[in-house]
Amino acid sequence: MAEIKKPVTSEMGHQVTGKVAILYGNVKAISPDGTVRMLKINSPVFADDRIITGGDGSVSIVFNTSPSTQLDLGRVSDMVIDEDVYGVVSKGVAAEASAEQEAIQKALLAGDQPLELDATAAGAEANAGGGHPVFVVTPDWSEVTPESGAETRGITWGTGVSTNYDPNLDQPITVSISDGLPDPQSEGQGGNVITFTVSLSEATNHDTTVNYTTADGTAVAGTDYIATSGTITFLAGETTATVTVPVLNDTVFENPEAFTVQLGTPSTGVTIVDGSGIGNIADNDSPPAFSINDVTVTEGTDSTITFTVTKTGLTDQASSVDYSVAPNTAVTPGDYTASDLLAGTLTFAAGETTKTITLNIADDSVYELTETFNVNLSNAAAATISDTQGVGTILDNDAVPAFSINDVTVTEGTDSTITFTVTK
Repeated sequence: MAEIKKPVTSEMGHQVTGKVAILYGNVKAISPDGTVRMLKINSPVFADDRIITGGDGSVSIVFNTSPSTQLDLGRVSDMVIDEDVYGVVSKGVAAEASAEQEAIQKALLAGDQPLELDATAAGAEANAGGGHPVFVVTPDWSEVTPESGAETRGITWGTGVSTNYDPNLDQPITVSISDGLPDPQSEGQGGNVITFTVSLSEATNHDTTVNYTTADGTAVAGTDYIATSGTITFLAGETTATVTVPVLNDTVFENPEAFTVQLGTPSTGVTIVDGSGIGNIADNDSPPAFSINDVTVTEGTDSTITFTVTKTGLTDQASSVDYSVAPNTAVTPGDYTASDLLAGTLTFAAGETTKTITLNIADDSVYELTETFNVNLSNAAAATISDTQGVGTILDNDAVPAFSINDVTVTEGTDSTITFTVTK
């Protein structure tokens, strides 16, 4: 009769009940103190460990009993390895199973062909369909030769087990992606890349994959960064990987811009909990600058005077600047009058570089010295001002006044005075 011998307690006080013989997918063990560890082939299994298989997991545990017993758990299983599990085959059950084995061998030796077995009584301990205790020995995938009797193939011993599954306790492996670093990355600095970290919630004992691809936001692929896509492979035991996205340098003044890296299509059994990482780009270019020219006109020849306001430097956004006309020696309305407003705002679209301000010049017949007035720039938006003042100069077209004096004739004794007239 076979008899099950219980595992012994180690010197450390941890009772090693067996080890993992076969494992697929994600299987974890939770010790009584709450410590969680991922199982691998040959991982030890301790008394009172709680074994949980994931949606893609299964495990076979060989117990340190004599003879050896094996526990097979399929997907979404949850079981505590206590004495009821690794010592479930009692002497009585083992004796019944041994007797049944002897009966099979005797029938084979006698030349009988025992195609059917009478089911043993199904008890709480067996818990296996059909009532036959199932005692699984460590397989070597070859024929097994008992101590006596005929050769047999595929006969196993052991006991069935029940499974309780609590989905709240079997948390799936998750994957997430961080926002990019540095945050922000300045154009033309720091190696011109933004790095994203992709993380698994816990290590697995097999390779895990997830796809990634960049997506435009205010930043545009090919202009602000290089589009990137691919597949991340986490080798068994790995929990982090990185994605790097090159940042392009340009000469255009821009607002801060952003793009994202999106995760998709993870391995079976892996859930994406944060699938979007943001990459921020800071501009390193100077804003455009406004300037205004000086203009000279001639009264009577030029009926208008036009100032040009120039925006220097590239930008991808609108910008504006205020202007106002200020008299100096030339005044309005005697010397100039409004054509455009004497004060206003010039708004430049992203690609515009020049705007004009035009005034009317008054023509008179009065000889005057050269006169001036000013057009002043102020309050630039999304730009600076490099030249704040344009000077308007008006040259006179009237002749210089001429003086003359007449000739006078008088008669001595008749005229007591002589008068000359000076005329301008």
